[in-house]
Amino acid sequence: MREYCTGCGDSFKYENLDTCQCSRSLCWRCMAEHKQATGHSNESDKGRFRVQLNDVFTRNFLKELDKKIVDNSMVKSCFSLALPQAVHSQIWLKNGSTGNQLVRYQLERPNYESLFKELNNDEAAMLAFYTKKVTQLLE
Repeated sequence: MREYCTGCGDSFKYENLDTCQCSRSLCWRCMAEHKQATGHSNESDKGRFRVQLNDVFTRNFLKELDKKIVDNSMVKSCFSLALPQAVHSQIWLKNGSTGNQLVRYQLERPNYESLFKELNNDEAAMLAFYTKKVTQLLE
């Protein structure tokens, strides 16, 4: 059985679509964008993991981080995205002074869990660690 993604309109097998808390049926690409834009969660994420990284790295935190990064004169634009299993930051540079026009940093769940233990389960310290790692990419 096939169904259409309410985001992009493409046709998918029913089992390849996920339902958001607002009842939209979305493919994985559209679901990631929708969750980042709205802060919603999808039903398949619930209960899979002890901690969902998109709950820790909130939309507001990532917006503030992006603003801080864009204030750097070398930066053209920045985009950060938190998903249940990973947090990604992508930075586009104006002149490619590091040899690359695009710089990326990603923190995945296994690394998050070990770092969180090292930081004595301090969420504020974890957010500060992520901010420091991303801003160090510009040095």
